[in-house]
Amino acid sequence: MLYFDKMLNRANFNAEKWSNTRQKKLFKKDHLHPMWIADMEFMTVPQTIIDIKKRALEGHFGYEYKSEDFFDSFIEWQKKIHNWHIDKSWIHTAPSVSSALPILIEILTEKEDGIIIQPPVYHNFASTVKSMGRKLYKSPLKLTFEFEMDFDSLEELMEKDHTKVIIISNPHNPVGRVWREDELRKLSILALKHGVRVISDEIHRDIILTGHKMVNMMTLGDDISNNTITLLSPGKTFNLSGQSIATAIITNPIISKNFNDFIHMFHLNHNNILSNTAFESAYKHGEDWYNQMIKQVEGNLKTLKEYISFKLPEIQLIEPEGTYLVWLDMRKLQPDPHLLLDALSEAGLAVDAGHWYGREGAGFIRLNLACPESHLHKAISLLKSAVESLRVPSN
Repeated sequence: MLYFDKMLNRANFNAEKWSNTRQKKLFKKDHLHPMWIADMEFMTVPQTIIDIKKRALEGHFGYEYKSEDFFDSFIEWQKKIHNWHIDKSWIHTAPSVSSALPILIEILTEKEDGIIIQPPVYHNFASTVKSMGRKLYKSPLKLTFEFEMDFDSLEELMEKDHTKVIIISNPHNPVGRVWREDELRKLSILALKHGVRVISDEIHRDIILTGHKMVNMMTLGDDISNNTITLLSPGKTFNLSGQSIATAIITNPIISKNFNDFIHMFHLNHNNILSNTAFESAYKHGEDWYNQMIKQVEGNLKTLKEYISFKLPEIQLIEPEGTYLVWLDMRKLQPDPHLLLDALSEAGLAVDAGHWYGREGAGFIRLNLACPESHLHKAISLLKSAVESLRVPSN
């Protein structure tokens, strides 16, 4: 675990979460302790660092193609970690999940068509839909003893004439749900019934916490598979987001052709040599590192849960089932999301504000647990200071 206890100096390398300029813009203060943005405070897989260095030292960076080992490493990882058997012909690459999403929207929908999202959810979904001139339909998650899909709302929205796509997040960012097979099957049946395509953003799919199981919709039957596109990346799993490489898993031959045509038309299929190296190496050599990372995240979650339970009872920690993110309900302390963010910033803490994920997230915050324990302890101390400033004095 020593590998995950080492604090990195990322402030000197244009790391977005450590940028004082970015912090000043979003939080009105700088030099804040960063617990926001979904990347890790860990070095990546040791062998991957070696392989990138080795390739860079070759000194030539001309045109290259993706090797069989590139695809095989990914296929073997999905089979071993998730028991998901993927055919190479299903694999389509893109610069990122965030760039694959608008490509799919472009080929699956027309202007003014409706697209469903389930807020609070990754803010890129809403901004991408709106920027492309599509109608944004919201089916908010329901919070009972856990966050749940609202199937009545989903069917009502799918019944609309121009609803063409639903985008889901699994594991869900930011609430941490790993959708169960029965939930995914019910959603898939509704989508098939109403002719709605499913885009499943599974960028966090490898980060599944103990006691939970990742189910991919495309394993639930051929009809469901052909109606679903899965988006994946090694970015979250191995802290490689800056390498910009992702995959879209598509079994439907028509969608596959249209996706490939779009990729080639805009020359998005060009290779980044070091990204290819990182992708192949991490999937090939990253399993031990990955297992240790999960233990570190689970240890951090245990530490945070215990502290909140005993010292900060006004906060409700929403138990995550997946991702290295945790969703905290702060509404008892301050329901106004802007005043809440100000209080946290004043205490010296940079977090992802809940309302950034839709108004349904107002009064919540998202914390990133992919960090050394010492980094978390400092964050807990700052969180305590913020809570103390928000507590209403007793008369």
